[in-house]
Amino acid sequence: MDGELEKKKKARITSGEDGEEEDRISRLPDDLLHRILNNFTSVGIFPITFEDSKLDNVNVKLRGWANDKFRSREELKEYYRQLTIMLPGLGSAKILNLDLEVIEALLLIFDFLASFPSPFYALKCVKLPHGCNEASISYTLRSYLLGGSPTATIVTASPQNNMIPCTKAATTEAQNMMLQEPLGDPTKVLVNSGYMRKTVCIDTADTGVQDELMGQKCLLDSDRVRQHGAPVKRTERTANDCLSSSGGNSDFGIWRGHEVNSEFLCLLNRISNKYPETFEHFTTKNKKFCTLKLNQLCTSVNDFLRISMTDVDTEMIAEYRDVFVELQKFGFNVSWLVNRLNYIEEIRFSQPLLSELDAIECCIDDAKSKLQEFQIHLDDTKNKLKDLQALRVEKMQQIQKAFGTLGTNLLAGYTGDDLLSSP
Repeated sequence: MDGELEKKKKARITSGEDGEEEDRISRLPDDLLHRILNNFTSVGIFPITFEDSKLDNVNVKLRGWANDKFRSREELKEYYRQLTIMLPGLGSAKILNLDLEVIEALLLIFDFLASFPSPFYALKCVKLPHGCNEASISYTLRSYLLGGSPTATIVTASPQNNMIPCTKAATTEAQNMMLQEPLGDPTKVLVNSGYMRKTVCIDTADTGVQDELMGQKCLLDSDRVRQHGAPVKRTERTANDCLSSSGGNSDFGIWRGHEVNSEFLCLLNRISNKYPETFEHFTTKNKKFCTLKLNQLCTSVNDFLRISMTDVDTEMIAEYRDVFVELQKFGFNVSWLVNRLNYIEEIRFSQPLLSELDAIECCIDDAKSKLQEFQIHLDDTKNKLKDLQALRVEKMQQIQKAFGTLGTNLLAGYTGDDLLSSP
């Protein structure tokens, strides 16, 4: 048991200036350390790793840190590309909160992100900041954020963040080395705990990391929501009649009085907002059956929305027709899904337009391949020409050394050059 406690306390932050490791937070009580590691906030861009640790709630912010530090757009893009070094260290995050500047930074380097797989493998959702909607997220950025977590969704930040119950902290090592420069003046996070009767100060000057959720008085960074005393169950009602709880099982939430998987809350709200007829005739007396039906609806919709058009075939069409029939039997009006399926079938198997398009695509691929071959051949020819010209210059210099300037002039002209010219 003591060995486990020592492992949990092994959390080090490495200075970016001198590389000297300091035991920054090992003196904290386990419950405080537990909260720090599972409710993590970073400000700036730097490499960081959490070894064998699972993060519940991660906040990634820039807060204007790069303002006025770069003169050109290219310099700024080069700096933002370092996010692809930092974010994989937070790959175990379940809930990822991004501020507006981070979103803008990722959108600025979207072409660079296309060559990287998603670093997040345990995501439940990505929370967008106020003023940013899902429509503004490009396909490339969506793939980068969600590609490693098939069931993850993108949601807009609610007015207040909810506390996420902490999970058991694993062995953690935070290695934080600044890529450009420190974040300026030392930043200190003060943790006040009434029952401990002491104040713990963590100096994060060279880390850019603010651990803001600590002790019995927990401060949520985004909206400054305070929770007093031991972990308290708290539910908050949203505009869509959706309840989420800070206590109990974090894998479930309440939607219109029904318990569903928490990852489906936002999807159900989006469906009810755009297609309210879906639930007009949905009624059930058995709560467990209701949960099963709602979860089945969301699972089917999630899977259907993420099928690539290149994977659509007659078998897939038939399979989803059966799925939608079953959803209709559950009491859901999924005519909007059926209509989309019919449209996909029509456009995917349209003849002769689709076959003609496929033929054109093949010709385009062949043309690109030939162009690439020509480009390679052209580059080789250019290099060969450059080498020959250099060799010619060298040879002419040897001739001039042996026969003088007249010799080099005669080689480039006629036999009588300069023979009868005036002195």
